Amino acid sequence: MIRWCGSLLNNVCYLNTDAAIDKHGKYVGFGMVSRDSVGFVMTSRSQKVTATSYPQVTEAVAIQQRLLLDRGSGLRPMMVESDAHVVVGWINDGSQTCSDVEMIIADIYELLRAMNRISVSYVPQKSQSNGSCLS
Repeated sequence: MIRWCGSLLNNVCYLNTDAAIDKHGKYVGFGMVSRDSVGFVMTSRSQKVTATSYPQVTEAVAIQQRLLLDRGSGLRPMMVESDAHVVVGWINDGSQTCSDVEMIIADIYELLRAMNRISVSYVPQKSQSNGSCLS
């Protein structure tokens, strides 16, 4: 179990996303949560859709959908956290080579630019940076 331990940064919204593809490749699922600097859940969402996709595309869509959900909420500044190392790299240094995800990454860039983001960070699945620790 992972327990939230708070953050050193006050007034920061942490956006965490995850995505999964079922073993038969017919569905994808997204999980998203926004927490404030003390760990209070501000928004959350999960969604299952019929789709087939590469894992990186699915993870990028999860980040995109999270940002779209919070775009009008006034939650700023923010730190985006994801366990999708490759996708975080694409967002941070623009090195994407997968044409299936280029438009999604471009949309994420625009959303982040407009939303005063602080950072986009890779966080291993079993832990979270700054804001949580293991129980």
